[in-house]
Amino acid sequence: MIEAHCPLVVLLRMGVVGKTTLSIKLAQQVKTEFDYLIWCSLDNTPLLEDLLQNMIKIFSNNQQ
Repeated sequence: MIEAHCPLVVLLRMGVVGKTTLSIKLAQQVKTEFDYLIWCSLDNTPLLEDLLQNMIKIFSNNQQ
């Protein structure tokens, strides 16, 4: 993942198979290799507009 310079990692699978546990461990191991680590659950999927507004806030460091 790091050597291939993956800009996005997505874990998809049916429920109750350990995705959250795996993703937490992975995030802890690789967090220093990235400028941003964004955790996004799709359980209660936000509207695309809300998701984009939140991403803009993150990447702009809350600047107007």
